[in-house]
Amino acid sequence: MTKRRKVFPLSLKIKVILLVISTLFLLPPLPFLPSLNVLSQQLSFHKPSVKMFSLKLDNLPPYPVHLLRSDTPYIDGRAFLVKDLTTKVVMAQKNEDKKLAIASLTKLMTAWVALKVFPPKKIITVTIDSKDVDGQVIGLKKGEKYSLESLVAGMIIHSANDAAENIAAAYPGGVKAFVKEMNHQAKLLHMENSHFTNPVGYDDPHHYSTAFDLSLLVDKVLEDPLISAFAQAPMMEIVSVNTGRLITLTTTNDLLGQQPGVLGLKTGWTPRAGECLISLIKSPSNHWYVIILLGSKDRFGETIKLKNWVNSNFSWQPLQ
Repeated sequence: MTKRRKVFPLSLKIKVILLVISTLFLLPPLPFLPSLNVLSQQLSFHKPSVKMFSLKLDNLPPYPVHLLRSDTPYIDGRAFLVKDLTTKVVMAQKNEDKKLAIASLTKLMTAWVALKVFPPKKIITVTIDSKDVDGQVIGLKKGEKYSLESLVAGMIIHSANDAAENIAAAYPGGVKAFVKEMNHQAKLLHMENSHFTNPVGYDDPHHYSTAFDLSLLVDKVLEDPLISAFAQAPMMEIVSVNTGRLITLTTTNDLLGQQPGVLGLKTGWTPRAGECLISLIKSPSNHWYVIILLGSKDRFGETIKLKNWVNSNFSWQPLQ
């Protein structure tokens, strides 16, 4: 036997609807409801003030405005990014999120990690002789002792692979633990498309970054006065604290001291990465920006091309 569903007369339904509507309109205001009175008082303390949302445009830094005099120049490099360092505005880009080999640009992360975990004056004993290191070296000899800041200078100015290897080897747990910390710091900096397998920048399919990620790293390393100073130095001498041997460091950056406004920052090259260059540049109007170029066949020439284009096509203007 089928159970019959109880059906209410239409007139009753209308009465119920009218009752609900009338009840809603007749309800007293929230503060007069005894059970909610305390809650309403608590909420009243959180009324936003208009002053909290006021914005003083005259306190904001000037913003780079493209004057549209000419289009972005053609750049043969695999990727590049131009970014204003004050406002963080990206002024031009190509394949900025493409994962690429970065060669010795890696040493910026090596320097950042080293100066976070060790004091600059820490004495490091050379355990890896330069004879056992591939690529660019400054001739470190096993048993010599140098301050950490001297070895960081060797990495940044002369792009010394033996300096990078010995810094990483001095880390508790050795090179493997140091590289793990490099990747940890990359995550903290939100370098989502970066991964490191060595402190030097040797070619490895699993060692890569992007132009955009590197711009995040640049933002941080420029906060360190030592890295900033070394990046701008065309030449420097370091000395072994136990043998007294002097080593002269010369920059690998051909633009430093030769191009007006170029004040660093780091070079890199490997067969896989091609020519790489991060340039710190001061515009004629005294505004700072960075050019990150990856996978170029002419890193200095293409950087100059981008620099000249920015200087003639951008004006830093206050927000109106």
